[in-house]
Amino acid sequence: LARIRDVGEPDVTGVATSPYARSPDGRELTFVIARGDPATNQVCTALVAMPLDGSGVPRILDQGGRLPIHAGTFRGLFIDTGFPEQITPVWSPDGGSIAYRKLVDGKVQLVRAAADGSGAAVVTRSPTDIEDFAWLPGGTAIVYATRASRIEAEQSIDREGEAGWRYDARIVPNISWRPSPWTKDLPLSMFRVDLATGTTRVASASEK
Repeated sequence: LARIRDVGEPDVTGVATSPYARSPDGRELTFVIARGDPATNQVCTALVAMPLDGSGVPRILDQGGRLPIHAGTFRGLFIDTGFPEQITPVWSPDGGSIAYRKLVDGKVQLVRAAADGSGAAVVTRSPTDIEDFAWLPGGTAIVYATRASRIEAEQSIDREGEAGWRYDARIVPNISWRPSPWTKDLPLSMFRVDLATGTTRVASASEK
């Protein structure tokens, strides 16, 4: 049972979106599968594409790594729930590649995979988790959202902990005895990454 390949919402977290992404020409679906390995006590993932007409076989475009952990706002606090997150890939406008969020070295980054299966590469090096993204027209760049201020907020909580944390509204006992930061103190920051060069800059108003 542990080795069954799962598609879609891994836990009951109330996610209402579909895990499937249809290609611009309507011929293929892409989705992320997750599979447990009892031997290593790990969960591995893969980005899969398959034809909608039933011809051919599903093919793996990228693989490796665990599912990102679902984080969100609860009671005004920004909390890592501990539940794995449903990941929905997004096709490029020309249908030549697919981008999706993936856990890389402990942070959620963007990976772009070629639709023909010729390879995949991490295209961001964000110090904080990427929460959302969108292709720009033309498909040469992606705009993504992350909470850049979370690093300082977490460091401030750590410094506070050296003298002991106050048991206040920031504590959610069934999550952690460590205080969680307020979402209002973690505004989303938007960045643009050029896929040809890897150059990243703050997104312009129109790109946002």
